[in-house]
Amino acid sequence: MKALILDDSPWKLAKITRILQNCGIETVKYVTDQQSGLELIYESVKTGEAFDLIVTDMHYPLKSGAVADTEAGQKLLERLRQEGIAIPVIVCSSLNFALPEAFGTVWYNEIRDIEEEFRRLVGKLQRR
Repeated sequence: MKALILDDSPWKLAKITRILQNCGIETVKYVTDQQSGLELIYESVKTGEAFDLIVTDMHYPLKSGAVADTEAGQKLLERLRQEGIAIPVIVCSSLNFALPEAFGTVWYNEIRDIEEEFRRLVGKLQRR
């Protein structure tokens, strides 16, 4: 399996990468802005080697060097839906809410152990 993370926090990226690898996902790539993420997603679909999972924050820049957008994760989900790209998306955000169009959500908090939530969601994905 291979995953793509869209998030602009280096600490959160490192933590999620480690967790995904602990869940058996061999390849984990990451980007810090949505435009770069979409380019990787399009390329992976075009080559027939689409990502198995996308993990997105809700608040990060849409383009490199831009100010973070508070709706970036929602915009990513909408864009993927509009373009018919059916890669499961987990939203991992410090905002504690669920998005029905996401495969799952993980509430990120420095004092919470989020690994169990990721294990449950990745396990559900692997059983599909």
